[in-house]
Amino acid sequence: MPSKITREGIQFEADFTAHFFGYSPEESLALEAMTLADDDATTNFDSYETSTWLRQYLPNNIDERQRLSRELNRIFASIRHDDASYQNYCYEYTQFSKNYQNNYDVNAD
Repeated sequence: MPSKITREGIQFEADFTAHFFGYSPEESLALEAMTLADDDATTNFDSYETSTWLRQYLPNNIDERQRLSRELNRIFASIRHDDASYQNYCYEYTQFSKNYQNNYDVNAD
């Protein structure tokens, strides 16, 4: 059974994206919304409320969606550029997750 996508999990991923790639918190949430929309993951949300909360960050404007799609491609390319890039990403992700609970309130809006 696939794991459920929670608001806390989405927030963590967005916070890491903001930290590692330098996006604003709102833009990071929009990138997460785009990623999950592209993956057709909507049936895996833990609740309707989580899905509704994330949808508010999905741009209505096609130009903005296209821009975010290009940003996602750039992000994925930078991670997969070479083994060193991927290893650095994994290291930073691990370090961020170790310190996350001490530094962030996952229930904050």
